[in-house]
Amino acid sequence: MLIFLFSVLVIFYLELNRDNVVVASYERKIDSVRIENNLGRGGFEYKEGHVINTDAILIFNPCDSNIWRSHGPLIDFDSVPHKYTFGDLACPFLMFKKAQNDTINVLKDGCLLQFKMYN
Repeated sequence: MLIFLFSVLVIFYLELNRDNVVVASYERKIDSVRIENNLGRGGFEYKEGHVINTDAILIFNPCDSNIWRSHGPLIDFDSVPHKYTFGDLACPFLMFKKAQNDTINVLKDGCLLQFKMYN
């Protein structure tokens, strides 16, 4: 019972502080930063209180390596190939973004990948 009460308090605290998060946008510059883990709720935290959405679509991939934590759905009901997103990328990696730009640049295992933001 004590664990349940503690869990409810933690969830309540996280919900109260959720509005204090800054979400990366087209206008925002992101200096080169190492991303260690996925928040699990559709974003990577690149700085304390700053997140970037993981729904960006892969637009440039010159390398052919196993860098993805996900290769699409287990069951696919159509013939459309899976399009990799920023959230499919396995951690860790380096990330940066220029101001006034919709492209997220990622350096992973010596390969430069680019993702297009949609927000």
